[in-house]
Amino acid sequence: MNMPLTAPKHSRASSPKHSRASSTSVHPGLLVVALAFTVLIYSMMQTLLVPALPVLGETFGASVPATGWILTAYLMAGAVLAPVIGSLGDRYGDKRVLLAVLVVFAAATFGAALASTIEMLVVMRMVQGVSTAAFPLALAVLRRNLSGPAMAAGIGWVAGMLGLGAGAALVLGGLILEYLSWQWLFVGTGILILVALAMVARWVPQAESAEVASRTDWVGTVLLSSSLVALLLATTQGGTWGCSQSHCSRRWRWS
Repeated sequence: MNMPLTAPKHSRASSPKHSRASSTSVHPGLLVVALAFTVLIYSMMQTLLVPALPVLGETFGASVPATGWILTAYLMAGAVLAPVIGSLGDRYGDKRVLLAVLVVFAAATFGAALASTIEMLVVMRMVQGVSTAAFPLALAVLRRNLSGPAMAAGIGWVAGMLGLGAGAALVLGGLILEYLSWQWLFVGTGILILVALAMVARWVPQAESAEVASRTDWVGTVLLSSSLVALLLATTQGGTWGCSQSHCSRRWRWS
């Protein structure tokens, strides 16, 4: 007797799915608004303190090089933390990691408003550098929840916030210093971060499971971070360390 040969049926539920959104319906507009607003706040924090550097230096009695670390510390920490946190997003879920980033970002921002010394302010700025991971995490969320024209439009909106926030913060920072105190640069931003936190928690869907990622390449991470830190130090602090453009170019010129 011939036995019918049939291919085994695999249920749709048994096939592995990575980084799919939960069964909760995704509203593309609200999702993009939440992520774009989050990236906007991160972008603003990059340049918001530029107009305040002379005021902060005078307030804390700090030298110009010491005051410059208010910006350098933020950039250095961001260069180191962004690739590490991006890897954590692949392992534990982008929404979960993004929420953690916003909580730390808010705590450091309010802590900076309470700073009584330049050293404390620089440390808080270093912790604020965690916000650099907001942009790659936002892109990952868009890629896993949207597709086609909706994803392209979402990426465009989120990426556009980088330039908009950095430019608007220069003007906004000057206005805040004109009519309020420097502490409000951080208090106002902290309030906006809490708003972004609520928006992400409400409008960004949780993935069913995180991606099965390989082990983090810690050696590569250290090498990348060291290179970025060295480059940032050279470009931001080289002048104060006696390495002017003409002097350094002569040093590296082949004879």
